[in-house]
Amino acid sequence: MSHRNGTENRLDAPHKINYQGWLANAEDTAGVTGSFDMVFRLYNVPTGGSSLWEGTQTSVVVDKGIFNVYLGNVNPIPATLFTGVPFIFRFRWGVKFYLQGRS
Repeated sequence: MSHRNGTENRLDAPHKINYQGWLANAEDTAGVTGSFDMVFRLYNVPTGGSSLWEGTQTSVVVDKGIFNVYLGNVNPIPATLFTGVPFIFRFRWGVKFYLQGRS
């Protein structure tokens, strides 16, 4: 492996985010179990605007509420998004988007 100035190596690295979450619903506050499709989005503004990146993961295994995904596995996250500016993260399970930070 060649190490020129470090920038090339950083840009060539896979751009993924490991995310672990917990799911529950009104009927099962102990955490749901099953396999679910989920949509994940990254934004740079708290309201309005368009997502900078979106990825759908199908058949995500959830066990007693706990799940783990690698964002960027299915739809790669562009290297240009990793600038040090914080992201606002949302995900959808069913018909509603979750996580605070956007309205």
